[in-house]
Amino acid sequence: MTSNISNMQVLIDHKIFTSLQKMNIVESQYDFSRLMGKSDSYFSSLQCKKIPVSISALANLVCELRTISNSEPNSRKKSLLSSLTETLSSEIFNRVPSAA
Repeated sequence: MTSNISNMQVLIDHKIFTSLQKMNIVESQYDFSRLMGKSDSYFSSLQCKKIPVSISALANLVCELRTISNSEPNSRKKSLLSSLTETLSSEIFNRVPSAA
């Protein structure tokens, strides 16, 4: 079961990356890693190992995307960024282990 959850998280991480590429926020996995406050090879290494992005890296990403969104003049792009940060916030919540 944990493996299935982990695989799903890896897919979600990749979808987030490709969404940001389509919006021209990042060009490469290196850019994506830096946007999360990590080293250049962070995301590519995780993808190769099929390991999900850490909760702290996703939290950093949310903060960075909110900053970008606040200065974005294009209303459509701003709306897409807002939607993505909401999705990321939910994903972070889902990845936090329950106390039960």
